[in-house]
Amino acid sequence: YAKDIRSKPQASNVTLIAGTEQSFRAGENVMNAYMDSISYYKIPADRVYIAFSSGINETMGKMPDRKKELYERFSSLITSRIPQGQTLTIDTTLTAAREAELFMVGAVPRKFWATTACIDIGSGNTKGGYYEPNPGRADYTFHPVSFPYGTKTLANLIDNNRSLAMDAYREEAMRFVKTIVDTAVNVEFDATSPGWYQRKTVGFGGGIVWAMAS
Repeated sequence: YAKDIRSKPQASNVTLIAGTEQSFRAGENVMNAYMDSISYYKIPADRVYIAFSSGINETMGKMPDRKKELYERFSSLITSRIPQGQTLTIDTTLTAAREAELFMVGAVPRKFWATTACIDIGSGNTKGGYYEPNPGRADYTFHPVSFPYGTKTLANLIDNNRSLAMDAYREEAMRFVKTIVDTAVNVEFDATSPGWYQRKTVGFGGGIVWAMAS
């Protein structure tokens, strides 16, 4: 599809996976910013899709009470902002595989699907994949990959107590990342998902874009 982005609210990138009161309040502020835009453009509720990212589902799945509270708070906020009689649903079942495919569909033009792979680095996980043409047909099947490491979860695994000096943190990070590459990333790309090497373009999204730009 051709897209025309007419408005993008200037909302902060919050860390809901922290599960703290502060992060929940920040999330509500972001949701309000988007609801302001939805109201301004008079977008009907059945044209709006809201989903908890797969990183939230995976990380907060270990904190079911906090996840329930987050859903209830967001539901209450949304209900209070939409016109009476309309219903807006929050999808709390988004998987890493589905999120990666939606990223591909939303960010990569269809004519490049057969030659492109995508990688989206989030705060709670990293996911991606590529489309494989179905022989004798005009459609594609998405081949997803995902790793339970994101910008926040990886930093927590390296130094959860925030106690290391920068030089020590850098050394520990390099050791930890090498272990992940050797035991997970290379295994996935070499054995399970060889199609990565057959794609000449990679679409990047999430934290990796910020890292490359800066």
